[in-house]
Amino acid sequence: MNPLTMDPVSPAPAAQPFIEARGLRKSFQSAAGGETVLRDVNVSVRTGEVLAITAPSGAGKSTLLKILGTLQAPDAGTLTYGGVAVDFRDQRQLARLRASRIGFVFQRFNLIPFLDARENVELALKLRAMPQRQRHIQALDALDIVGLAHKCRALPATLSGGEQQRVALARAIAGAPSLLLCDEPTGSLGQDAGQRIFELLQSFAQLHDRAVVLVTHNESLARQATRRLYLHDGCLQGGAP
Repeated sequence: MNPLTMDPVSPAPAAQPFIEARGLRKSFQSAAGGETVLRDVNVSVRTGEVLAITAPSGAGKSTLLKILGTLQAPDAGTLTYGGVAVDFRDQRQLARLRASRIGFVFQRFNLIPFLDARENVELALKLRAMPQRQRHIQALDALDIVGLAHKCRALPATLSGGEQQRVALARAIAGAPSLLLCDEPTGSLGQDAGQRIFELLQSFAQLHDRAVVLVTHNESLARQATRRLYLHDGCLQGGAP
């Protein structure tokens, strides 16, 4: 069975935001004192859309993405998935969310060098404790979707940068997550390879009714997204500066 036809945890109805954040604040302490990177962030994302977030380096884009992905707790504010409030103190709830609803795609591919492409994709599926044969099938299906089924036995070192990023994308979508969070996924790729990755993300959102949040410096890709927001002085604003 194709993993993207599976829906282990159904997304919220299209009329309602799948993920919604209100009043997010986040500060960090350093030798120079306190620094507030998120001041009062409000954002919602519906299934079927690609939301692009742009900002200068160091503006807090990655911090926001980590909070949306429940990898980091905000100092204040609320986050809901499918209408259910996230409790950042409940580690079991957070683990379930990340395993069943969220896929991560990073600029650095984070592939295990001694595992082949299929084995790398299977890593995300092991968190679901599914039978090995089912993991094999879903991993191969995900690689097929990104056009790399024929490279399933290839080690990362033998793949090009674009191919490694497609393996990382296959790993993110193999479990059919309701939300993909992408942190500069095309930053280390050329324009053509980056465009292909974006088109795969766009297809995943539109054809399979999933939500995609894309943090990027790439103006061309940001303009192709369903919506675009700009992070400025800790707040999200519509469009570009």
